[in-house]
Amino acid sequence: MQDALTTSPPAHKDRSGAIVAFGVLELLIALGCVAMICFTLIAVLIRPPATSAAMPPGYPPGYPPPAASLAMAALYYLGIAVVFGWLGVGSILARRWARTLSLALGWIWLVSGTIGGLFVLVLLPRIFAAMPQTGGPDITGVATGCTAVFVVLCLILLPIAFVLFYGGRNVRATFEARDPHPRWTDRCPFPVLVLALLAAFAVLPCALSALHPAFPLFGRLLTGAPGAAAMLLFALLQAALAWGLYKLRPAAWWGYLALWLVSVVSSVITFSRGINWEELLRASGQPDNPMFRQVMIGMFQGPFFITVLVVLSLAFLGYLLWIKRYFRTS
Repeated sequence: MQDALTTSPPAHKDRSGAIVAFGVLELLIALGCVAMICFTLIAVLIRPPATSAAMPPGYPPGYPPPAASLAMAALYYLGIAVVFGWLGVGSILARRWARTLSLALGWIWLVSGTIGGLFVLVLLPRIFAAMPQTGGPDITGVATGCTAVFVVLCLILLPIAFVLFYGGRNVRATFEARDPHPRWTDRCPFPVLVLALLAAFAVLPCALSALHPAFPLFGRLLTGAPGAAAMLLFALLQAALAWGLYKLRPAAWWGYLALWLVSVVSSVITFSRGINWEELLRASGQPDNPMFRQVMIGMFQGPFFITVLVVLSLAFLGYLLWIKRYFRTS
């Protein structure tokens, strides 16, 4: 009997090797973001003057490439690199918080990537119609194919791999066996943690956008000091709501619902009336690129985008109502 007990199989299959491999993958993604930062900074340093013949097509004379927007993009990549680098190290060390956060990030990545990728693919004909036809239909077909490959591989399949791996029973058991102490991610139900992360992820983009504010609000465009104040207020509200959601405060759920409803109504009104893209680009520190303006009009104006916005808003409302049960006054 004693021999049978000592030779019995473990309660789970050890996945330590695969955990390290996914941690390395996260570090590689972080390194890729660092490389994008380097490319972006190089583009800022070597951007041609306004009178240069090397100006990108579509930029009107007198406007240099937008160094401010390139610098903000570099900061975005820096934030992504920090997140994936942190999770990669945590996964290699088999910290249970790294598994929970990687799984939450995988779900956010999958849902947002699938919606955004499919939206772009559906609207690709409008996008190419607004761009100058320099290479004929062959170039358009190649660009469409490359975009589809990127969407499928990077926005759908890769996050699916994260969700399936970090959500696996053996992977979770391996993390818990190697890190038996409860972590801060265990104090919050997983669906609520995902929402708290969504609110937290919105803080940095909103704060950076205050440097060149263009805040659409109920059909109007707030720029300058009012726009910066609105962006910073929105960032502060998202930070406060993220903390309150993590602490399961009912007031945070109601606050998030109210802020989200205001944002949806404001977006529907703004896009229904039409956005002055020339003013928006100028306020955000970018040149009024006619080609880019036409692409934005093709993507974000018209009944198709409004319909998609309403459908996605109703789906997200269902998600908010579903997790309401975790917020109890007691």
